[in-house]
Amino acid sequence: MGTRWVILIVAVVVIICVGLLIIMRITSPLGETMVSKQHTYIVMEYKPFFPSYGLSSEAVPLTAYWSNTSAIIEQEALWLSWAGVDAILIDWSPATMVNNITWINWLYIDHTTQLLEVYHEMDLAHLPHPKVIILVGIDNGPHRASIQVLNYILNWIYTHYVENPDLNSSLFYYDGKPVLVMLDGSFTNHTFKDPRFTIFFMGFHLENIMNAPPWKPY
Repeated sequence: MGTRWVILIVAVVVIICVGLLIIMRITSPLGETMVSKQHTYIVMEYKPFFPSYGLSSEAVPLTAYWSNTSAIIEQEALWLSWAGVDAILIDWSPATMVNNITWINWLYIDHTTQLLEVYHEMDLAHLPHPKVIILVGIDNGPHRASIQVLNYILNWIYTHYVENPDLNSSLFYYDGKPVLVMLDGSFTNHTFKDPRFTIFFMGFHLENIMNAPPWKPY
């Protein structure tokens, strides 16, 4: 048998095998799972605020390292990416759920900005990291953000993050816009809209909520 016939037969066998693998992936339950996985995102809450968040709070790290150290931010970003986390949710609600702009706790925002700057450096070094979603507080019952503070924070995020070419690539986008999560624990302001962002609303988990509707008490 000539060399050309051998090459032709091998090529036909390879094409048939590849075709069968594609068909099996499309028609099998595993294939369906893999296709739908493209629309599933793993988001984990992450607080880069220690020690400014408080030495005895839920944000105390397991190690002695402070979370506002660039090397720690980078290492944790690598771990999160390797673990399959698509995005981190950074909670600004304690810092921004105030009635007066002068009461905003800028330590939260400064640490988030530092994290985004580290992520930008990781992009330049072709290192993986999760995307960033910011949680802004509207209402959690006893504490509420004034509309002036809320609009100020949204404008600040848009100006300093979304319009910043060095930082905006690390934000999480959905429907072509950066995602914001709004904490609305009392279900009082869940109609708020801002066309610049894709907004999702969030209540509390496993807690009684003031003014919650009877069919959704938690």
